[in-house]
Amino acid sequence: MTKQKTPTGRFGELAARHRFALNPHVDYRASRCPGCARPTRRRKFVLSIGVVPGHIVAMGKDCRYCPDCDVIIAHQDELEDLLAKLFADAAPEVVGNDYVVLGLVERRFWRQHLGRPADQSDFRRHVADFRSYETISESPSLPQSRSKTKKGDSHPNS
Repeated sequence: MTKQKTPTGRFGELAARHRFALNPHVDYRASRCPGCARPTRRRKFVLSIGVVPGHIVAMGKDCRYCPDCDVIIAHQDELEDLLAKLFADAAPEVVGNDYVVLGLVERRFWRQHLGRPADQSDFRRHVADFRSYETISESPSLPQSRSKTKKGDSHPNS
C-alpha cells in the first residue's frame, strides 16, 4: 500500500480513527490484508463522501477490514457504482465527478437522518476523519494453484 497525502485540514470533529485504503483493482478483492496477509473481515461502515462540487453524503458500505492493521479497504469500482446510482436522479450532472472519502459517520446519527438532509455543521460533529489515507498500489499476486494432477492429465480440472 502506498500512503497518500492526507486531505488538508480536518472535516469531522470526532477523534480520527482507522486507516483507509482505496482499492482501484477490479481483480483484487482484498480477502487478505495487503499489509499483514491475514484474512480480512467483511464489515459495514458508514462513510462520509464529498463529491465535487459541494455534495456531501453518508453512505452505508460493506468494506473489508483488518483488525490487526486497523485498516478499512473500500473497492473503488463498487463505491463509484453506488455514487452513480445515488446521483443518477437527484443530480445527474455530478455523476463521474471527483470525490473523496472523508471519514466515518456515527451509525446512530446516520440512522436518524436516513432520507433527510442534515445541517452540515451538525453533520460534521458526527464524523471521524481517518488517521491516514492509502491506495493499494499494485494488485497482489495470486497464490499458485495447489491442486494436483493425476498422471496423464493435462489440466487439473479435466
